Amino acid sequence: MSWRSQGITGSNNIPLGNRRRFGGEDGSPAVEESYSSGPVEGDSLKRGRSPVRELNPDGTKKRKKRNRWGDATDNKAAGLMNLPTAVLGNMTSEQLDAYTLHLRIEEISQKLRINDVVPADGDRSPSPPPQYDNFGRRVNTREYRYKKRLEEERHKLVEKAMKTIPGYHPPSDYRRPTKTQEKVYVPVNDYPEINF
Repeated sequence: MSWRSQGITGSNNIPLGNRRRFGGEDGSPAVEESYSSGPVEGDSLKRGRSPVRELNPDGTKKRKKRNRWGDATDNKAAGLMNLPTAVLGNMTSEQLDAYTLHLRIEEISQKLRINDVVPADGDRSPSPPPQYDNFGRRVNTREYRYKKRLEEERHKLVEKAMKTIPGYHPPSDYRRPTKTQEKVYVPVNDYPEINF
């Protein structure tokens, strides 16, 4: 059949496949049309939801628990810490301090590794006024501020741990911050006639 024989031009009136209609209980469409460019009934491709929900062993319908952050397997913050936080043995105060120091350093390192630096809405402090660079991009974004704060805290903790814990090695992804200031000798006494 040609589009010229229909008498209508300039409109998209040639359907592409079966129309979805609310039909009977078997899910078949209420209106059957002879032109079908869609998949055939015997098609092996499964599309959409399965008609039967999975059932619990007692016969009730099984509901999939929704997670705001996706599946637990994909949840990067779910496996954040694998270190035990409960101290079961007798430890001295120095050992407890060393353990809490090590635990906090590992926690910060894992947060920085998975880029989970921004806390929940209730724990956030009010944002400072925005600062922009020469290209008009914002410099002090929320992620940048929290990441910088965590890196500074980790640096202080690593410095403290290297002093207090004998044989302590910092995490593998830890890099010492480069010094942004340096002492420079200015020969004022040697050259008094030059204004430095």
